[in-house]
Amino acid sequence: MLLLLLLLLLMLLLLLPLLLLLLVLLLMLLLLLLFYAITPLHFFFRYVKPLAISMGLMFFQQFSGINAVMFYSVNIFRLAGSSIDSNLATIILGVVNIGATIFSNVVIDRLGRKILLYLSSSGE
Repeated sequence: MLLLLLLLLLMLLLLLPLLLLLLVLLLMLLLLLLFYAITPLHFFFRYVKPLAISMGLMFFQQFSGINAVMFYSVNIFRLAGSSIDSNLATIILGVVNIGATIFSNVVIDRLGRKILLYLSSSGE
């Protein structure tokens, strides 16, 4: 009985982000329907595809697992037997993350989002 309760709790914790995402999607759909009620039909369908693409990209970004890696990075470095302190390694990881974010923003501004999205989806 206790094992079943723990399993149910674990499933709830794992599904909570997905439920929140579904709630956000439902709210977005409600806003779209309200937007549809006050705008012409051709204007409404013009933005459905870009919205679906952006929501899909946000979904896959959140569920790629980087949040778990960043959150447990101290434990990961400690268990990996790193030669430097695990806290220092986590700080270095954060600095590299910030540097990569700044670099990617500069590259995105220069090349454009559409070209980079095409390149990343062609992948090999």
